[in-house]
Amino acid sequence: MDRVTADRYREQLQALLPQGAAWPRRLSTVWSGLLSGLAQELARVDGRGVDLIDEALPDTTVELLPDWERVLGLPDGCLPREDTMQARREAVLAKLNAVGGQHAAYYIALADELGYAGAWVEEFHPFTATSLCTDPLNTDPWCFVWVLHVPQLPPGNEATDRALECLIARYRPAHTHVVVRYANRYIRSGYIKPGYFKGG
Repeated sequence: MDRVTADRYREQLQALLPQGAAWPRRLSTVWSGLLSGLAQELARVDGRGVDLIDEALPDTTVELLPDWERVLGLPDGCLPREDTMQARREAVLAKLNAVGGQHAAYYIALADELGYAGAWVEEFHPFTATSLCTDPLNTDPWCFVWVLHVPQLPPGNEATDRALECLIARYRPAHTHVVVRYANRYIRSGYIKPGYFKGG
């Protein structure tokens, strides 16, 4: 949206004046100087209205970015904070566009966004009358445990590991326990009590 300049507003104000010698249009007159002062304020208010359109959109906001972050609960405690304006806007857009879900594909996508390509989810189901004879005999506690298998990142990515564990623990189904497995080592979730399961 184009901004209306002070000169345009002055011209509009002059066009509203009555005709006659008492209402001069020359810029050198005191009356025109008064209209120019009023026009500058009108242009300023008009410009702020144009700014509001940009501020209403998260990808162009500047002044209202802290409000966008407050409403969306940013910065995210799970992710390292970036202080650049563009990174903060991208975080707002990512939070607004996040769909969420409580299925394996959602958690795999979360891991993939953090750089863990090829992640997969292992679930444990109780043995029932319809189970195959070759199915494992999982005891009841294991029905609420699932394992997210991810590749081991190179050394120096401990912060990314913590971010993954934090996000998975936050968005997991409330009745489940999560184990994140990095290649050949297990990380116990803070939601699993010692002795709850056997392994790593």
